[in-house]
Amino acid sequence: MTALTRYAISISAAAVLFAGCGGSQTPIGAGAAIPQSRMRHASSSYTVLYRFGRYPDGEEPVGGLTDVGGVLYGTASNGGKRGCHQRGGCGTFFSITPKGAEKLLYTFEPWEQGVHPQSRLIDVKGTLYGTTYQGGPSAKGTVYSISTTGSESVLYNFQGRLDGAYPRAGVIYVNGMFYGTNTYGGGDDRDEGTAYSVSPSGVHTVLHSFKGRLDGHKPVGGLVNVNGTLYGTTISGGGTGCECGTVYSLTTSGKETLLYRFVGGSDGESPESGLLNVNGTLYGTTYGGGGTGCGSTGCGTVYSVTTTGKERVIYRFAGSSDGANPVAGVINVNGTLYGTTVSDGSTPCYCGTVYSISATGAESTLYAFTGGTDGMRPQALTAVKGTLYGVTAEGGDPAKAQYCCGTIFALKP
Repeated sequence: MTALTRYAISISAAAVLFAGCGGSQTPIGAGAAIPQSRMRHASSSYTVLYRFGRYPDGEEPVGGLTDVGGVLYGTASNGGKRGCHQRGGCGTFFSITPKGAEKLLYTFEPWEQGVHPQSRLIDVKGTLYGTTYQGGPSAKGTVYSISTTGSESVLYNFQGRLDGAYPRAGVIYVNGMFYGTNTYGGGDDRDEGTAYSVSPSGVHTVLHSFKGRLDGHKPVGGLVNVNGTLYGTTISGGGTGCECGTVYSLTTSGKETLLYRFVGGSDGESPESGLLNVNGTLYGTTYGGGGTGCGSTGCGTVYSVTTTGKERVIYRFAGSSDGANPVAGVINVNGTLYGTTVSDGSTPCYCGTVYSISATGAESTLYAFTGGTDGMRPQALTAVKGTLYGVTAEGGDPAKAQYCCGTIFALKP
């Protein structure tokens, strides 16, 4: 299954997939550490801070966590209320302390207010901003704000045609404006995705409609700001034989430039993540490509690309103990990159890893997930005072139901 096909699976179908989760939320203390036998790095320690139970706290927290004053905030894309439009629930907003005290702050309901949040939140002067993948009057997604106490307000409702639809990525804030991408929609019925701006008062502008073979399509990874120019990736398209994705730049006035086309060989393919800016060099991951493993299509890469489009592969995953198929991007902590893979070729469940990569490309697996109470399919990481915090999209159920319901974890490298 390609990255684009995986992403195109509807939220409702995902809700059915995770229907085995019916327990209540299960917070556990910091003492409930995972056995050391699964760790690949002797100096790291992994602790589950919280296990989701679907009702009422939510499930599948794919957006990651955001630190605001020492408290972490995030969203779950499903779960919450049983009666929210569909069986699986429409998502939640929550907080959690570094010691594992979780608090449900908001349940996404009704449908017109936006449902199924999948993006990481950003903090702008103490208010958080993000997107919902669906919901709003046209059911095509929203841009919203939410306070740290759970008061939600919609800035913009997507219509689904020229302005775009189904934003998986969140927004960034640059000089008083919000910028983001839509996975679908765009001009001339191309449905290849858009890049847009939204003012704090809700004025929306389409900056660019993607064209598919020419500049890529399905920009699921969002944007990053480098000195006033925005940079992003598309998961596919770009005009090469495999249509393996692109890296592009975009001015805040809407001028788009294609910087790099992935060819699907050793350079990687299907960049699902956004980019990280480290001193003017951009870093990201590709879900596939890079080698011959993982069914001969490659297990993914970590790469860098300059703002002029020169790409370099830093690490190629082998699909063994190092993991495979990174969906999330990387973060930088004191010159070391940290990230996650959603698959792990060395265990029966292929449950994913947390890894580090040095400046010279040396990779270490810090933790390999078992798919039980520790979770599986880890998503984006957040670093706070030297500790990595993250979420898993699945796993964590005390009964070890494979697809339920996600966890929040801490890892000290």
